[in-house]
Amino acid sequence: MPRRLAELVHDLDRTYAVDDLPRMLPWSASQLQDSLELLKLPADLESALREQAARDAAEAPVPVTIVLLGREHQQFEQAMAKAKEELGRGARRGQCLAQICSAYLRTREAASPEEALGGHP
Repeated sequence: MPRRLAELVHDLDRTYAVDDLPRMLPWSASQLQDSLELLKLPADLESALREQAARDAAEAPVPVTIVLLGREHQQFEQAMAKAKEELGRGARRGQCLAQICSAYLRTREAASPEEALGGHP
């Protein structure tokens, strides 16, 4: 809508002086001038901003909360420690957990359908 207004103001500006437009339209001179400034922006700016927002959202942190029982917590911490060894000292806990999940998924994908369902080959 703002771009359409800018195009309308631009078209009216060809016929009328910019100073006359605020008397004919429900917008102030500064609002009309601002709308004209929109025409200076690239036409694909909106789609570029949406694409950037989608990329940013894909990399945005996602908080995950889990509750573990004693033995589960022990196994979790052992697995996290091993993943940290593989990834290096600077690895975040999220990276470690993603590494563990990837390894689990790889083993499940490699397993036969019976094994994947918890049965034996």
